[in-house]
Amino acid sequence: MRSAINLAMASPLVTAEAVEASSYPDLARRYQVFAVPKTVVNDRVAFEGAVPEAYLWSAIWQALGVQPGRPEGAGEDRREETQEE
Repeated sequence: MRSAINLAMASPLVTAEAVEASSYPDLARRYQVFAVPKTVVNDRVAFEGAVPEAYLWSAIWQALGVQPGRPEGAGEDRREETQEE
């Protein structure tokens, strides 16, 4: 959960909420919380327990339906070839 909160603090594109399951039983049932912590990403991917940050990133990529790695075009060689006159 800490990693998700750190991501949310670092980017306005990310939100994270921590909820006490025993205080919100309807929400706990909806997300089938049987163990804590439980992380749900975009209502598509969920996992239980403390996980390494790399695992969280993998879940985020999976929930977004994209392959992990660099953004499109990142790291490409953008030098234009010069023509000899």
